[in-house]
Amino acid sequence: MAGGARPDLVLNGHDHLYARMPALGPDGQADPDGIVQVIAGAGGREVVGLPFAGDPPGRTAFADTGRFGLVRVGWDATRG
Repeated sequence: MAGGARPDLVLNGHDHLYARMPALGPDGQADPDGIVQVIAGAGGREVVGLPFAGDPPGRTAFADTGRFGLVRVGWDATRG
């Protein structure tokens, strides 16, 4: 990206669930310098389960498949 700029957060609204991934690097593995991703799709007609069985995989920090909701995103200008 130009000038070294990069996003701090990727916000998706694709699936019918809420899931948050930890900061991940380009290889999809945990990376403290990576980018956090949120899937916020729990406001549609139905909330569905994850596309896999059992516990969320290591790349998922949190998932909620049982409730409707929304995501509020804020920005703190003092944090740079």
